[in-house]
Parts: sequence; C-alpha cells; structure tokens
Amino acid sequence: MGSNCSILLVLFITLMAINMSLGKTVFLLPSNQNGINEQCQPAKRELLLQKLGRAYNHHFMAMDFVDLTTKTADQLESLPEDALHESRYGSANESIREKRSSATKPAAWTCQTTSKWIDMGRNYFPRYYKTVKCSSNDCWFGHFRCRAKFFQFQILKRKSGACRKVISSSGVPSFEEFWELHEVDTALYCMCTN
Repeated sequence: MGSNCSILLVLFITLMAINMSLGKTVFLLPSNQNGINEQCQPAKRELLLQKLGRAYNHHFMAMDFVDLTTKTADQLESLPEDALHESRYGSANESIREKRSSATKPAAWTCQTTSKWIDMGRNYFPRYYKTVKCSSNDCWFGHFRCRAKFFQFQILKRKSGACRKVISSSGVPSFEEFWELHEVDTALYCMCTN
C-alpha cells in the first residue's frame, strides 16, 4: 500500500509540474468516481488542433467525415514530378512536347500508387489519415522495385475512463476529455529503389 501511494504521489506531482507550465491545473479523474463521466465535456476541436500543433498535416489528415468528404471531392490526378520541369535539351517546342507526353505516360522511375483513407474511430483526433500502397511492383525497366516509404506521425487518442479537471484563471473548475499523443506509422509515397 505504501509503494502504491508513493507512485501515485510521484505521478500527481509530475502531472502538476507539466500542466502548471501550460497555465492550467489539471487532475486526471477516473470516470467512475462520483458521476464525473456525465460532467466530462468534449474537448474543442481548436484545442485539439492546438495540442497537435505542427504534427497536424492537412494533406494527409482529416478531422472528421465532413473534412474528409471535402478533401476527397476535389482531388485531381496529379502530374508526375518530371512533368513540371523543363527539359534540359532541345528547343522550347520539344520541351513542351516532352511535358505533354510525360503527363500521359509515367516515367520509368515512377511508382504508381493508390491512396486510401484510414478511419481510426471516434477516440482518435484527427479521425482519418491517408496511406498509400504501391500499385506497381517494378520500375526502371524491371531492374528496380517500388517500395513504400513509411513515416511516423502523431495523433491524439482519447484516454478512456478519464477526464481532466481544468481550473481556469477565474477559478471555475470544469471537466473535459483527456487526450494523449499516440504515434502512427503510415506509407506516404512509393519510391523506385534497389
């Protein structure tokens, strides 16, 4: 019993130190104590975005279904990377002709991809993130392979069974959902490599 109390005390002091630096006093309260769950208010989207900060990427993340439908409704097929650059050789007319042909036929070092939005569920913010799958296996005339490039990013996960008590600068306490950072790995693009 004594070691449990000391662990709880250390946890409490750590939480207080972290959250006092944010200008708020925060307590984690289990949702089954004294009806706290009914008083726990949803966290505002603006506060969740603020907590994510630069980790939020609007190209690969959607906050909710409305945001997702907005992002997928106006998707255009993107041109291959080389279609945007001028040719180093030949005349201006040849460069234009090369741009047009490369826009219709992908370059030998290009890996085709298909994208898919993953629904993490309502306990995650943002709820949706985009991942890609290599739809072609070979590149550069069959000498190289298309491989997905994975990146790790952070999203927020709602901690079930816990609310936090926030005491504002005016001294009025309120309870809101507790969200913590959660790491996710996803493929963002495919690369032609050996």
